[in-house]
Amino acid sequence: MYISQRYYAVPVNQFDTYSVREVNIECTSDIVYPCYLFIDQATKCGIAIYDKFKRLITTLYIKKEDTESIVEYRSKLKGLINDLIIKYKIEKLFCENVYQGENFNTVSVLVSIKEMLADIAYERNIKYYAIDNKKWKSKIIKPEIQHLDLDEKGKIRKAVKDRYTYIDDEQDVIDAIGIALAVLFNEDSKPVELRLDKKLSIQHKVFLVNSPDEIYDNLLKEFKSKIHKLPIYTFDYDISLDFERNFKYVLTNYNVLAVSEIPYNRYYGQILLMNNIKPSDTQDKILIGSACRTHS
Repeated sequence: MYISQRYYAVPVNQFDTYSVREVNIECTSDIVYPCYLFIDQATKCGIAIYDKFKRLITTLYIKKEDTESIVEYRSKLKGLINDLIIKYKIEKLFCENVYQGENFNTVSVLVSIKEMLADIAYERNIKYYAIDNKKWKSKIIKPEIQHLDLDEKGKIRKAVKDRYTYIDDEQDVIDAIGIALAVLFNEDSKPVELRLDKKLSIQHKVFLVNSPDEIYDNLLKEFKSKIHKLPIYTFDYDISLDFERNFKYVLTNYNVLAVSEIPYNRYYGQILLMNNIKPSDTQDKILIGSACRTHS
């Protein structure tokens, strides 16, 4: 297995990308742990590792040798990923979800590597996310790049170079950095790594309270069989989404009892109507939404 690793100067400010240049010696004293690992996985892999402050610290380019079998390559890759997790105290591992447009043999290899990464994350007790190919690319290929006369790989490289002027590497490494940019510097309200199962069956309740102190008592009443089995997860309600989508985003990714204060939004009247709450009853009250999976 061929491995090439590059190290980068770690800026004090994560947005100071001008100073992100390749250096000969790793600046370990500047790294703030835990770190995040991003991988564009295949028989040619690109890896980008960022520290806790979202600063790029190192990249790796990995390639299967012609004399290696897939099994041998995958075994060596597993050992390398494990070593990186230990060395950089990796907390989250992000990879690319398998794109079904490839041929069967390619998909088979990609799936096997993806599942191997999921196994590593499970064994190491770290968080694992497989990011949709089109989703992460749409986050970094902005309208000003989209219209350029470049193919998709060229547009991704342009997006990366716009942030890191002095980085020039193999396309697989550029893709790994692209995934990192989509996750760490996403301007949208919903993290790229969160999945959404629109068909997820959920049990939900909306109620009014006079103060936050009353919320638990209402949850206890409404979710008697769930409240002692599931952790309570509070989140900031996204007013751009309707009620169900807000909670399904959370519950697709976490098996919890989700709770959020519902601020006034364009769906507010609809929420009141569907839960038989009169608008006059909401005065000086807090509207609370709660939900869990129907089958936990």
